[in-house]
Amino acid sequence: MEKDIGFKMKFTLEKSAAELWSYFIESEKLKTWLGFSEVTAEVGGDFIVCSRLPFLSGRHKIASIETEKQLSIDWYVEGVQGRIDVSLSDVAEDAKKCEIHLNGVIPKENVSDDLKFEALAGYSLSFFGGSWQHAIFNLKQIVEGEGPGVELDIHKNNGHVVHLEVEIDSNKESLWKLLTTAEELKKMSPDFHAAGTRVELKKGGVYSYGWYPEDTAEEDMNDGPSKVLDFVENERLLTNWHSHTERQESIEWKMEDLENGKIKLTMIHKDILETSQGNVWSYRSGWTAELYVIKWFLERGETESDWWEAKYQA
Repeated sequence: MEKDIGFKMKFTLEKSAAELWSYFIESEKLKTWLGFSEVTAEVGGDFIVCSRLPFLSGRHKIASIETEKQLSIDWYVEGVQGRIDVSLSDVAEDAKKCEIHLNGVIPKENVSDDLKFEALAGYSLSFFGGSWQHAIFNLKQIVEGEGPGVELDIHKNNGHVVHLEVEIDSNKESLWKLLTTAEELKKMSPDFHAAGTRVELKKGGVYSYGWYPEDTAEEDMNDGPSKVLDFVENERLLTNWHSHTERQESIEWKMEDLENGKIKLTMIHKDILETSQGNVWSYRSGWTAELYVIKWFLERGETESDWWEAKYQA
């Protein structure tokens, strides 16, 4: 394996670069979206993070900094020196919007052991990039939204379970239509819900994100849903989820009205038994992103491609 491993992401937020800059270099503001932080905003200064998200914690070092424009950090992943580069630039057509370019890299030359490099490429990349994605989504909600974002209660996420909740300023009927209509799912996030997405709303009916050809046997699937297990209209949807073992996992979507006129969506992915705790965290970050996508689609009509792009290299 000769290439470096890393990721490139672009986010468009409804704030100017000047307004966002403090969220990257002020400790108190970093605590609201990244984790407990202590930062000395100068070249060579500490960028200390303590976060429950994988591969973010550590005593990192600022390599370069240009106020309201650019921040580069020597970022350590399992003792290996990598780099995080953040650049901010106002959108030319709308100065109230800012593009955040976030690049992360672990150079092969910094890893002396080929086996360790293969391990980093095999599992750290998705969690490293996934954790940053998770954190930036939290930041977007903080600077743009009203009210709480996706709630990840650590007491409900012990073991091999993902349990997430989010308030949405919408109604159960609209949310139900979104979750049970293939065209709506594809419109909301075409990268996640592929062209072959299918929904047959009946027990045992097809529920697929289009990740496999239609004639793929269930035993040949190792990720994603394929069928409806149970449902109560406008209340609850239960589907299966394939894994790398014979035991199938499940995804449960529950919705309820709140006294404030909003609804609460609860998503539970359970019996994730064939993976490590680290891989469960990759599911937590991925599903957190999906709940934010659902929230902003229903509240604002935003689609995933309106504000987020990502590319991974390994």
